[in-house]
Amino acid sequence: MTDHPFNDWSCITRLKEEYDKYKSLVIGFDFDNTVFDYYNKGGNYTRIINLLKECKDLGFTLCLWTLEPREDWLDWKIKYCEHFGFKPDYINDSPILQGAKKPFFNLLLDDRAGLESAITILTNVVEHIRNEKISDSLQTNETNTCS
Repeated sequence: MTDHPFNDWSCITRLKEEYDKYKSLVIGFDFDNTVFDYYNKGGNYTRIINLLKECKDLGFTLCLWTLEPREDWLDWKIKYCEHFGFKPDYINDSPILQGAKKPFFNLLLDDRAGLESAITILTNVVEHIRNEKISDSLQTNETNTCS
C-alpha cells in the first residue's frame, strides 16, 4: 500500500463517505468490453454485470457512457442492460452538471480506465453498504422483538 492519496483504500474510503453523505452514488459505465464482449474474445463480464445490478438495487444512479453513433445499436445496448437488471438512468450524461464537457461520476467503470481497480473499489463499497443495511435490519428486528 502506498501513501498516495488516491490508492484503492483512499478511494474506497472516499466513496463510503460520499455514500454516507448523499445515500446514493453516481456510477458511470462503458458498454463495449466493460459489460459486453465487443471484440468477441471470450471475455466474461458476469462480475461487472452483477455489480451493476447490485448498484441498481441499492438505488445508485447508473450512467451509460458510450460513443455509439448508431441509434439502433444504442437502443440495443440499453435493452441489453435492462435484460440483465441494470437499466441506465442516463445515457451519455450525468444527473450532476448536465451538459458539461466532463461528466460527473463518483466512479467510472471502463475497460480503458483502470477497470480492475474500479471494480475492486466499487465491490468493497457495495459490500460495506450491504453489511450496514443487514446490521441495521437486525438491530431493528431485535428492538421490535424486545418491545
